[in-house]
Parts: sequence; structure tokens; C-alpha cells
Amino acid sequence: MERIHNGSGTARGGRFALLILLLTAVSLVLMPGVSGPADPSPGPAAVRIVYLPIVGKKATLERFKPLTEHLQKTLNLPVTAVSFNDYDEVVVALAKGEFEAAYLSPDTYVQAAEVAKLVPVAMELDREGNPGYRAVLICRSDKKYLKVDDARGGVLALLKNTTSTSGFLVPLNYFLQVRKETPESFAGKVEFADDHAKVIRGVLSGAYDLGATNDMDLSRTMQAENIPAGTFRVLWTSELIPGSPVCVRRDLSPEFKAAFLAALLKFNEDAKGLQALEIGGYARAADQDYALVRRLDRANR
Repeated sequence: MERIHNGSGTARGGRFALLILLLTAVSLVLMPGVSGPADPSPGPAAVRIVYLPIVGKKATLERFKPLTEHLQKTLNLPVTAVSFNDYDEVVVALAKGEFEAAYLSPDTYVQAAEVAKLVPVAMELDREGNPGYRAVLICRSDKKYLKVDDARGGVLALLKNTTSTSGFLVPLNYFLQVRKETPESFAGKVEFADDHAKVIRGVLSGAYDLGATNDMDLSRTMQAENIPAGTFRVLWTSELIPGSPVCVRRDLSPEFKAAFLAALLKFNEDAKGLQALEIGGYARAADQDYALVRRLDRANR
């Protein structure tokens, strides 16, 4: 695969692969002499849940506050919500075992599952109850763009986190596998934004002509920042991506995994909480639900 470069010429494509190699080495150092799977650990005395910073660290923790509080009440355990400045910091913390649960993007899970020893127990549903969401390419509605080709030569924004499913992986697959070109050959300039909200704000301000995000975060950001309906036009929509997985550490006991899943499913009864998160709830999930994401990841290599 031809690697994408930002304006400074720094390669992006292999960054996460190098991180995984580093974390694998770290995990071997941290667990010397382990020759087989560890016995399940008992239920934890407290729960640390790591949230992927999809809209920035502070805003992400605030968005998921209703869920964090619900988990603490339902599990009857202290629950601490943790996030970081970028996706790489999340994966490092996961690889070190500094968590009991993690709320990730599909591609972050696929890339880090083995190193971080994760297992999904539930997936996020969209507001209509569908088991997933869709990546989109958006422009301002006052642009004369009616299709993606109309934005050729403009500024295209992707997420700088290469494990973002809708902000990087799926749109990259669209350019490479469907359009048979790289984002660089399509755009006059490719920019890399920190999170979905910054992509959306950049399109709104005119800094980006075309931005990659997803339908759920587009809706959430528009509501949170009082952006009027009709401000953006969607020029491309992906197939359904499996919903964001909520994972637990693999070595935790079956009893804790079952209790954690039950707590997530109980949150489905909280209409106010679901509205705050702008989701339709949670459904049981398993590793095989993310086969599509693995296929797309392999196709982009």
C-alpha cells in the first residue's frame, strides 16, 4: 500500500504497526515465563474503564458520565473513568493492563485485542437500534459539491489516529479499493485532525473542503455545538460498520464479564441516559462480529 503523508511528509500508515511491535515486546517483559493462558482472576475490587478520546479527552469523559455513573451503581463497585490525549496512549495503557474495561472503536479493538488481551462483551447500537454506524465524507452545504469527485483538488481531512475506523480506516479503504487512488492523489492537501469534532469544526470553518467522520459523531457534535440542521452535506456513506465494542480484560472471571454485560444491557432501560449518549443502547457482542473490520484492515495494508 502506498503510504499517506501529511503536509510535512511524515509517514502515517505504519505508525500503529510499530506501536504494536513495541507493546508486544513490553508485554513479554512484563510477563516473563508465561507459557499459556492465565487463570481467570477473581472479580475486581474496583473498575477502571478507558474511553477512547473520540471527541477529545475532556469532552469524551463528560459524554460518557451517565454510563460511568450507571456502571458504578449497578456493579456496586467504584468505577473510575479514564481517557487520554490520543489513541496511542490508550493502547499503551491497555497493553500494560491498567484497566478492567475499555470502550473502543472497532479498528482499535481489532488492532490491539491480542496485545491488550481484550474480549468484547457488548457493542454500541445507533439511535434506531442498528448494530453499528456509518462513515461519511462531508462538506459544507453551501459548497457546490454534489458528489465526492466535485471536491477533487481541495483539502481533505482524515483523523490522525490511524486506528479510527470511520475517520481513517474505512475512508482510506474507499479511496484505495473503490476509487483506486490514494487520498493524496485525490486531494490537493491531506490534513490530519485530532478527533471527529475537530474534523467537523474544520469543515464548518472552511479549513477543510471534505472531512471524514461518521453519522453518529456528526449528529452528536452538531447537537453539542448548536450547529443548525442542513449545515453539512453528506457526499459518501459507507456500509454499516459494527458498533463500537465495550470490552473487558480477558483474564477477568466469567462472573465479572457476565455482570458487566448485564449492567450494560440494563442501561438500555435508561431513556435519558441513552439520549445523553445519543445511542440506541447496547447488544451482546463477540470477537467474530468484527470480521468486517479485520477484512478492511488487511485490504488497506
